[in-house]
Amino acid sequence: MEEQYPWMTAQPRSFWRNKEHCRQYLSWLGEQLGFVSSEEFYHLSRDVVNSNFGEELLPQFQDSVAKLVMDIFNDQPWMPWKFDEQPVHLWHQSRYCRDYLEWLGKELGYTDYEDWYNIQPEDFLDNHGQELWAQNKENPYKILKEAFPHFDWNPWLFEHLPLAFLDSEQQLRSWLKWMIDGLCPEGSDDLYAVTPDDLAKADTRHWLISKPEITLEAIAKLLFPEHNWLSWKFQDCPEAFWADHENCQRYLEWLASVYQIHAAEEWYQIGRVEITEHDGTGLLRRYHNSAPLAIMSVLASFPWEPSRFKDHCHRHQRLRETLTELFGNEHCQEHYQPEKGISAIQYFLPSLGIALELLTEDYVYPVLALGGKPTLAARKQEQKQKKSFLKQTGKIFVEIPPDVIPDAVTLKQRLSSFHKQIVFREHQSIAQYQLPFNISEPS
Repeated sequence: MEEQYPWMTAQPRSFWRNKEHCRQYLSWLGEQLGFVSSEEFYHLSRDVVNSNFGEELLPQFQDSVAKLVMDIFNDQPWMPWKFDEQPVHLWHQSRYCRDYLEWLGKELGYTDYEDWYNIQPEDFLDNHGQELWAQNKENPYKILKEAFPHFDWNPWLFEHLPLAFLDSEQQLRSWLKWMIDGLCPEGSDDLYAVTPDDLAKADTRHWLISKPEITLEAIAKLLFPEHNWLSWKFQDCPEAFWADHENCQRYLEWLASVYQIHAAEEWYQIGRVEITEHDGTGLLRRYHNSAPLAIMSVLASFPWEPSRFKDHCHRHQRLRETLTELFGNEHCQEHYQPEKGISAIQYFLPSLGIALELLTEDYVYPVLALGGKPTLAARKQEQKQKKSFLKQTGKIFVEIPPDVIPDAVTLKQRLSSFHKQIVFREHQSIAQYQLPFNISEPS
């Protein structure tokens, strides 16, 4: 038995330097393990070899079962990645990496390089490529670029890429440029028209969720630093931008250049429409949707007269038209002085006992340019006196806040809530429900 199987007894190291002895041993071991095909040697382990008289054999082959099998049975087309115990440094050898990928591509049915853009992590993990995948930080672009450098790989076309790939500023810039080129085919100025939804759809890997600092403005400045970008023109300009007084000042300085405003009084001609048309909706939201309030608050050094602003002039014109529409030729007295010591009322319909006032911002908000809180308190006291007097004389008093348009529907619906019978022109029917007014009702 010992003569037939000499490895069962101690042998000098030179014994294992004889490849024929090694071949005989592996053939015997395969029979002992019940192997019926050479493929089963892929599952051979060091422990099995060492426990079957081969402890002196493996050191001759760098302690690698794969190297042992491939060197001794070198007439077989071995695939080293299929060994359960893969050779050490296997994936550091470009030849084996390339051979593995060519084999994997055939296994996956790939017919050209573009097919590799669909590769998924499990394609490596389920096909003997775990170590290659981990060694390259789960980055298929890196794996394929090194194996097939002659092909012009586009990293952003891969369905899977690790977020860590963007840790490089160069790669971050490349990715953002690729996305923006797709969103803005006409050039960088189109960036102002890109919406957050557009960007989210282009970000198929949802990387931006973990990078909230990457706004449209940040992208623009990174890719085109030479351009003078205007923060308020971006579709994702945050509300926090308008909370900074200096930003509001910058915006109005820019708006002045657009409308060629050279004197403070020219601002009276700027209203909600002009600001909205030039990307200032955020500014309006900050100042209760009021262009006069925004202008007076940001440019607080000028002694403003709120009633001179374009929007208020239009409101007065609209109210006059509304009164004519509702009451026909009913006499309307403007700047009605109810009694000495009571300030004048803007509009009064004597026969109906209806008094109306269009409030300016200084009657609702503490406008710094007009004296702030003390002025607001004085305005409120003034209105309180009016309300008290009109209530005592049985008149209806309607105050219309700065953000309310005094159209026919608005006035009809609010006035109709009173018990007093009011006949509108053409006897139109009236729906009754609460409007955003402050109104004094006679007791």
